[in-house]
Amino acid sequence: DATNVEKAGLVAAAHADIADVLVAKGDDAGALKQYEASLTIRRDIVAKAPAKESLRRDLALNLEKIAARKRRLGDTDGAIAAYREAIDLRRDLTYTTSLTRLREMINAEWKLQALLGNTFERGNLLSEVIDGLTEIDAKSPLNAADRTWLQTARATLADLNKILEKLEDELDSEAEAPAEGAAGVMVSEPGSSGRSD
Repeated sequence: DATNVEKAGLVAAAHADIADVLVAKGDDAGALKQYEASLTIRRDIVAKAPAKESLRRDLALNLEKIAARKRRLGDTDGAIAAYREAIDLRRDLTYTTSLTRLREMINAEWKLQALLGNTFERGNLLSEVIDGLTEIDAKSPLNAADRTWLQTARATLADLNKILEKLEDELDSEAEAPAEGAAGVMVSEPGSSGRSD
């Protein structure tokens, strides 16, 4: 029933508001507990009204706040998981009507890529950030901060691509070099006897 969903939404918002105050006071652990309480309620609300985009957007925002707290508390894996779930939710939302929603998606992708290290997934997220900012720029010119963000994303992606290319070259070199056994004997390929007849 819509009234129950609305009341539950108010309770979830209250937990999130308390968490925001705790963040301001520097209590990340306390804030995380409040955000998680809000998340539990928001998941239930979305399950009852899955077609309502505003509820899914609130859930994604809640997940991003949890990710930020987990990151600050040193739980990188938990932060990555929360950011990924938030991004998955945001991908299902309709962005054609709102540049704000697209900007929120890009922001979540930017935060996640920063946690991933030198991986192809990070490169894909950086590409999505660049594409999203370019799309925003086509509809409404970017402000100075966003232009700097776009330049930083492009430079970061270029640097990451150089690192990944170097790693690929090293792996290719290792694969092409003959491997030696403990006594200086060539290690045989799988399926061969290792003897030269």
